[in-house]
Amino acid sequence: MVDLFSHTGNPKEVYEFIELMPIEPDPGIWVSLLRGCRIHRNVKLAEKVIEKVFEMEPENTGYYVLLANIYAEAKRCEAVRKLKNKVGGRGLREKTGCSWIEVRGKVHVFVANNRDHSQVTRDEDCRVPGGCSADTVQSWPSHLVC
Repeated sequence: MVDLFSHTGNPKEVYEFIELMPIEPDPGIWVSLLRGCRIHRNVKLAEKVIEKVFEMEPENTGYYVLLANIYAEAKRCEAVRKLKNKVGGRGLREKTGCSWIEVRGKVHVFVANNRDHSQVTRDEDCRVPGGCSADTVQSWPSHLVC
């Protein structure tokens, strides 16, 4: 419900809804609202929500990237720079994207920007728009442009 309301409704009302829930909200609930803040460009509420998320999962770099995107979209370049410095200063590193598929009883693992799999010989082999080049994989902080 939080995710639905966050995308279609007023993020402030969703925040109040979360606060009144009979269960303790987990990071997933707060991040759903954070994504809604991004959609509705509510930076002030995003900063309030991210504090709750960081209390529960301070090491998850994905949340820092989401907040940096919110700042970048609001043209708050100094806030993006400060956040990047905070992440670097804490020694946090973004986890590499990974997918796997089982074919005929064998598990094949694909890691972002890793071209070592025996079946990958060309970008077209990856079956994703634009191939597997570094340009198609968003990572911290190259996609944050102010």
